[in-house]
This record gives sequence, structure tokens and C-alpha cells, in this order.
Amino acid sequence: MSWETVPLGDVAELNPRTPYGEETGTFLGMTDLGEDGRTTSGIIVDSQDLKTGYTPFRNADLLVAKITPCFENGKIGQVRIKTDVGWGSTEFHVVRPNDAMVDRRFLHHFLRTPEVRAAGGMRMTGSAGQRRVPINFLRRLQIPLPPLPEQRRIAAILDEPMPSARPDVSRFGCCTSFPGGS
Repeated sequence: MSWETVPLGDVAELNPRTPYGEETGTFLGMTDLGEDGRTTSGIIVDSQDLKTGYTPFRNADLLVAKITPCFENGKIGQVRIKTDVGWGSTEFHVVRPNDAMVDRRFLHHFLRTPEVRAAGGMRMTGSAGQRRVPINFLRRLQIPLPPLPEQRRIAAILDEPMPSARPDVSRFGCCTSFPGGS
């Protein structure tokens, strides 16, 4: 099956400016975005306590670490906070999908693929140790665009925990190891 591909910039806002009008929000630092694609609940902050210059986002936006090695290590995830808005590290790119065109979870899984991370790593700019994924890489990144119901079906499958590669032998009561491992 072949699906249309489109540039990410055609189906999502990249680094949108979220107004600082909210009185409270959540702060997420780089350590609050895990390599498994999950965010912590962050720290609730008063917007007036923040200096300008942090990266604004909304709940359910996608965060993409732009600096090495965070990007290559998979720090790409969907914001899950208790407030409507948040602010975070200046080393995040924010992706706000157009929900009428692309499913957020589908896009989240696509951005986390090894192929996307390898391609982004090859296009980083800057000096050693301070290399960053440029926004134009994301803007031009070709993404597959199956129909929305199919995107949701794929995302639901990928959201399921992966079964362990090692069988659970504990239920047999007699087996404590199997060939090739303990």
C-alpha cells in the first residue's frame, strides 16, 4: 500500500508562539522529556516568574529535542501536563499537528523512528558537542499520510506495550533460565 507523503510543515505548526497570557503553566526541562517519549508532570509555575526566552507549548503538543545527543537518543515526545500551557528548554522544537490532517500519536511514533532520528542527525548544524537539528529539517521532512482512521489505528497499535523478547518462564515454577541467558 502506498500513501501520499507531505512535508511536516504542511500538516503542523512548527515552533508556534503560544502567548504568555496564562497565569500559571508547567515548566519542562530537558530532563523532563524521557528517551521513551514520555514527559514528567513538570513543575507548576507562575508565568510572571519566568524569564522570556523559554520555549512555549500547549498540552498535547510534540516536543523534539534539537541538541545532540538528546535528539539521537530519542527525546521526542508528546506533552502530558496538567495545565493548558507550558514552557520549556530552549533546546526544544515544538510541533503542533493540524488535527484535521494528522493524528498526534501517529506523528509522535513516526518522529521517533530510527530513520527520522538518523536523517536528523545527519543534518545537524553547529560545532561538535553543540550540534542542533535545524527547523528546516522538520519543516521539509516527508511524512506518510494515510487516511486519519488508518493513522489512528496504527497509533493505537504502536501505543500498546511491546511484548518482552524474553518469554516469562516464572509461571512454570521449574525454569529459572533458558538457553542464551539467565
